[in-house]
Amino acid sequence: MTRLPDFQNILKKPLDVILFRLIQEIRLRYLYYANWWPRKERAVARWWNEHRISRFVEEKSAQPLLIDIDAPNTIEMAFQGRLIERDKLVEYGKAMADYCFKIFGHPPDASSGWQTDWRYGHTWPMAYFRHYDFYTERKVPYDAKCPWELSRLGYLVPIVQCAIIEKNDNLIGFVMNTLEDWEQKNPLAYSMNWYPMEVAMRSINLVIMLDMILHCSQSKEQVNVCILRLLTKHGLFLWRTLEYTDIRGNHYAANLVALLLLGRALSGYYSEAGRWYRYSAKRIPQEITLQFLADGVNIEKSIPYHRLVTELFMIGIMVLDRDGTALPRASSERLHKACCYTEAYTRPDGLTPNVGDNDDARALLFDPMVLRDHGMLRSLGAVYFDDPSLLRPPDKITATALWLMGDAGLRRWKNMKSIEYNNPDVRYFEHGGIAIVHKSDNFVWMDVGEVGLLGRGGHGHNDLLSIELMLQGVLLVVDPGSYVYTANPEARNLFRSTSYHNSLRIDNQELAQMSGLWTIENQAIPRDVTVREEDRRVIIQAAHDGYLRLSDPVRHTRTLEMDMARETVMCDDHVDGQNWHQVERFVHVAPSVEIDLDASGAILAAGARHWRMDWDEMTTARIDSGWVSPGYGRRESASILVLTTETEGPAQLFFKMTPGQRTGP
Repeated sequence: MTRLPDFQNILKKPLDVILFRLIQEIRLRYLYYANWWPRKERAVARWWNEHRISRFVEEKSAQPLLIDIDAPNTIEMAFQGRLIERDKLVEYGKAMADYCFKIFGHPPDASSGWQTDWRYGHTWPMAYFRHYDFYTERKVPYDAKCPWELSRLGYLVPIVQCAIIEKNDNLIGFVMNTLEDWEQKNPLAYSMNWYPMEVAMRSINLVIMLDMILHCSQSKEQVNVCILRLLTKHGLFLWRTLEYTDIRGNHYAANLVALLLLGRALSGYYSEAGRWYRYSAKRIPQEITLQFLADGVNIEKSIPYHRLVTELFMIGIMVLDRDGTALPRASSERLHKACCYTEAYTRPDGLTPNVGDNDDARALLFDPMVLRDHGMLRSLGAVYFDDPSLLRPPDKITATALWLMGDAGLRRWKNMKSIEYNNPDVRYFEHGGIAIVHKSDNFVWMDVGEVGLLGRGGHGHNDLLSIELMLQGVLLVVDPGSYVYTANPEARNLFRSTSYHNSLRIDNQELAQMSGLWTIENQAIPRDVTVREEDRRVIIQAAHDGYLRLSDPVRHTRTLEMDMARETVMCDDHVDGQNWHQVERFVHVAPSVEIDLDASGAILAAGARHWRMDWDEMTTARIDSGWVSPGYGRRESASILVLTTETEGPAQLFFKMTPGQRTGP
């Protein structure tokens, strides 16, 4: 029996969403009981005959979809000018072909198949896509995201890139053989890999590979019927399973961009494709202004998902550009601001805070970059919007920018490199609720906004008034990240809890109540936010009313002050309850930092550098063992400094960090 959707939740949504989901449910039930999917798969196989394939290859070879037709020549020029390292791109592709890469920190097993979490040897049976329950209890933490990530087929994109650079037809053959194997073992709608978000991400990778081979490869004849069948089946499936709801996020963004690419690729060759294209082309501009707030911060309040959705919509607007579709000014400006936010949250070390959820997802995979390095997006945004302020020394132009913008992109890059631009030291994203200080090698990120997804939580965390701190180029206080989703619900909720952020907890209560794995109640509303500079000091102040729901209501106000000259940080916390309360403040120390308590405070040490940390006399301190997750499915041990205070009535608490030297032996 088909697993029923959550109708109780659906009925709480607006009427248009209820009607959309009701019609979708009726249609999907009909398609299942009418055995439509297997019949349609056979029809697609018959459709792509030799004549249609030849015509498609001949005509589409002169019509680039996303890839710039001059990209290979431009990239070769960049190699010669040492703007891009040829060997790195070649090694990147060959490593992928040899399965020398990791998914969520673990090397995949090429022999395990497409439906197996190779880490635990768990294989999902072949079944209709709506018969799976990925939330079921389990004795070991096997995770559907492992085979899903492999089946997104993103690792094939660097292989195609390598094949084009080296003019290696064998690698193109390897890619096509892999696609044939995937198709054979994943019948349309009848494996665990037919999940709308996964279909969307895989579709984007398939279209990019097709585009590269058609316009940049010496072996266009290797575009075989398999990839065209896959594109058609993915479009048929996605069109019928759109993840439309009232407050939409990265899933619907991926749905739209995938349909845009699929529709553009197959228009004129498959009858439905025109509808896919028109639907997505109409909605992408308005979705950009819905999913990014007025200052460019993504509504999900997760930095990794901000990067993903920005990449997705950059793909979308570039396809629309190619077709001569003018993007509304508001949409273009909003996406530009999203790139500006990316530049702002980049730390002095070139990496980003791991704020909110993170499943390691990327939409553009040409460059071998560390996941927490968003330089590719900054580079693409700088070239596309002709904005040098998005760059950070020593940024280089990326393969992504050249594949998508070709010679025009290279010319813009060369012109921009002669322009000096200094971004402001302090930036406050009022709509997104983020304050950032970046002065020399010092960096502060502070959350002063709601929990995410416009108050629903989603991929956001209980991190209101939490901070991340880097001083003198050393990361000291860190956001612990996300770790996992459905594979370990207990760990999932731990990493999104108040205690796993650099915030304050009262009476062991969450600052906003969590339910399920994806919802945080809209209880911790930020109030009275100010960000100002005074005499080389930056002062960020905000309050929230998340603890007003307690029997003795408490308002928490935090004031963070950074002295730019002395490189010191003071954090004041005011709680104004009337009765007895236990107040805990959590400071998650970066894994590379040692922390030792002494009689009156603590010493934080990183190599030869040391910082003194002091706090108020009312407070006792302990060091707990904790975790930091650098990416999905990975965690490493780290220390948590817990400052505990027993208060009766209002209390003024503080801690201060100053550069210093280790005392004692």
